[in-house]
Amino acid sequence: MQMKVKAPLVIAIVYLTILVIWLSQQSGVLSGINKVELQFWNGLTGPAGISMVEIVHKFNEANPDVHVTVQRMQWRTYYNKLFVAGLSKREPEVFIAHASMLPRFERANFLQSVDGFMIGENGIDPNDIDKAVWKSVEIDGKHVGLPLDAHPIGMFYNKDILSKAGFIDEKGEILTPKNKDEFLHYINVLKKDFDGNGKIDQWGFAFEYSEQNQPRPAFIALMSQFGGQAFNEDYTKCLLDSPENIAAFEFAKELIFDRELAPVPESESSWIAFRQGNIGLFFGGVWLVGDLKRLNSVNNGGASLPVLGKKPGTWTDSHILCMSSNLSEKKQEASWRLMKHISDNSLDWTAWGPITIRKSLRETERFKGMQIQRAFAEQLENVQYPPRIPFLWEFRREFELAIDRVMRGTYTPEEALKEATRNVDQMIARDQLLYQEIEQLTQNSN
Repeated sequence: MQMKVKAPLVIAIVYLTILVIWLSQQSGVLSGINKVELQFWNGLTGPAGISMVEIVHKFNEANPDVHVTVQRMQWRTYYNKLFVAGLSKREPEVFIAHASMLPRFERANFLQSVDGFMIGENGIDPNDIDKAVWKSVEIDGKHVGLPLDAHPIGMFYNKDILSKAGFIDEKGEILTPKNKDEFLHYINVLKKDFDGNGKIDQWGFAFEYSEQNQPRPAFIALMSQFGGQAFNEDYTKCLLDSPENIAAFEFAKELIFDRELAPVPESESSWIAFRQGNIGLFFGGVWLVGDLKRLNSVNNGGASLPVLGKKPGTWTDSHILCMSSNLSEKKQEASWRLMKHISDNSLDWTAWGPITIRKSLRETERFKGMQIQRAFAEQLENVQYPPRIPFLWEFRREFELAIDRVMRGTYTPEEALKEATRNVDQMIARDQLLYQEIEQLTQNSN
């Protein structure tokens, strides 16, 4: 027997169904309205950048009241786009900048100090950050960003080449050179012409020479070891032509042209040759770990740079998590939560190379298992950051030109560095005049 359903009941069921659907939709809309939307810009492409996206994805899952959209760009265009966005008040709430770029953004008033966020239950103890790294974000007594990492250069080595040459201890562990004499001995022994045709098949050492947005960092490391600086303390005078810097460049030139213990550097060819197993020792940035990991290269290790001058020293820069200065209190709170989350999970990022600056994370077994990163981190007490100047890009071009002239043998170190010094001093004068004009315009507008 069939049951008859009365029309009013059917209508009521339909209306109820529609009401439930509408309420569900409204709940989703209201949920979206209540969320804090953040834009996070960075120049982290490749596998390391994907790692950062995954860290942010975990943040979105753990923080349902916030939604972060990640925008990744190539470094070569990133800073221009970021600066233009800031000038038009369309900048992202959170973005990454290198420590070397902070003066330019601070001069434009783009950066929010993080000092007030570092204290309290949701803060980060500054003592958990390496002193030199924390100092790199300090401008006029305030800290304008949260350091994410340090990415120094160090010494990569090919385990098979060094082991075959007998540079191992009684346990079979690889021994690496610690000073100038040992370094020269190693690269002399490792240089090989296997088939006797007069062409070197295996070099003991080669300079890293790819740009990677950095001004040939191995040469700044050498300058640091020889006691040199690029500028005086207040950046009013260029010191590239100092005797210490000339001596550092003389050493590099001697390796190539006098001792013939290193090839003339050509773009990224040295790094490619190292990856292919044709170079024993290589000075390069820790970011190259990602390349080795991607290629599944397991026969390489890392060590601190040998002391080739007067003292230990190496080059580094850092990725800095920055917060826009143009945010509401609610967005500031959400932005800091994101920045702290990324810092707390920075070992996921470090797995691809750049070293977390959180000392507590470097004490974990996970970090201790990252041999190259752990070895490079031992240098963090003796790092040299790029100069803190607003005209950093212009300086880099002049500095790299001096290096190229020396490495090609067209200028002596003294000639190249003296010409570079004259040109950089002119940059300083132009920048000082521009800053004075900006200050005058600001005062007049007020």
